[in-house]
Amino acid sequence: MNEVLKVRILFIADDPESGHLWTHLLQAKDYETTLLHSAQEALDWWGGQASEMIIVDVCGPYQGGIEIVRALRTVAAAPILLLLSDYSEAHALEAYQAGASECVGKPLDPRLFLAKVRVWVARSWQAPAEALDPLQIGPLRLDTRQRQLVTPNGTTVRLTNLELRLLHLLVAHAGQVLPTSMIIDRVWGYMGGADSTLVKNVVYRLRRKIEPNPAQPRHIVAVAGEGYTFYP
Repeated sequence: MNEVLKVRILFIADDPESGHLWTHLLQAKDYETTLLHSAQEALDWWGGQASEMIIVDVCGPYQGGIEIVRALRTVAAAPILLLLSDYSEAHALEAYQAGASECVGKPLDPRLFLAKVRVWVARSWQAPAEALDPLQIGPLRLDTRQRQLVTPNGTTVRLTNLELRLLHLLVAHAGQVLPTSMIIDRVWGYMGGADSTLVKNVVYRLRRKIEPNPAQPRHIVAVAGEGYTFYP
């Protein structure tokens, strides 16, 4: 039986102790959390990865958080939650101008923190296709802003909104079997009695666009009774 797909969160903390406390809280709620400690580490990590949101936790001077947000916004479209110890309305305004989705002061109640995470994760799933982060997996590059897949020889394949959202989800979790119900939840935005034909139709169109032989797919593979997986 396939495991439930976990929400991915990138957490950047300038103080290791604070970072471990928050990430432990997230992991206890079953979020798949990657803890890093600088903007450069995050920039090096980003690319083939995909996260539903980014959290920046700053214990030092607020300017450090502003710079991290500004650097991440050059590569990431995901929501960014900035936590500041040195908080003021002026600092928050500067954070929003740098690209933060929300800026809050610490100390922060853990229950409120988790509620904010849930809200921003849900918003990230509902974002327009063009707001998803570009992905590179093997020789394939998914250009979300242009709604196209770029092949190793430079050929571009234009994608519809649903095709792009479905392919982005599969590529971001390459090698994992994604249940059809979860795909419908992430791509169409609802659960409960949804017709799997929705997914089959989009998969059919994608295979005709990206598979060398759509009748014998090697990239988008169906797993009987479970869902779909992607291989580069």
